[in-house]
Amino acid sequence: MGLTTYRDALDFENEISPELLQVLQIQSDLNLKDATDSFNQMYVHAMVVNNRNTVQTFENYATTGKDANMKAFAKQMLPILKHHLEGIKMVDMQINSVVK
Repeated sequence: MGLTTYRDALDFENEISPELLQVLQIQSDLNLKDATDSFNQMYVHAMVVNNRNTVQTFENYATTGKDANMKAFAKQMLPILKHHLEGIKMVDMQINSVVK
């Protein structure tokens, strides 16, 4: 006899407390449009921050790194990383102008 659902595979009701099950329930009054906009805004902002940190890390290593091969790699990757950063910054500006 095969399992019919993922819930069967986990013996879901016996493994998770009723309180957690209640938290996991989808609420019918959830406004998915607002949730999606908010998520997108936060996600893109996180990408801007992470891309900026990556560029900074590569710039630092390209100038102060000790391993010549890694320095060369960092220098080679910097234009691509900066291009990605500029692209996601533009997306961030567009999302923020639409959401607000």
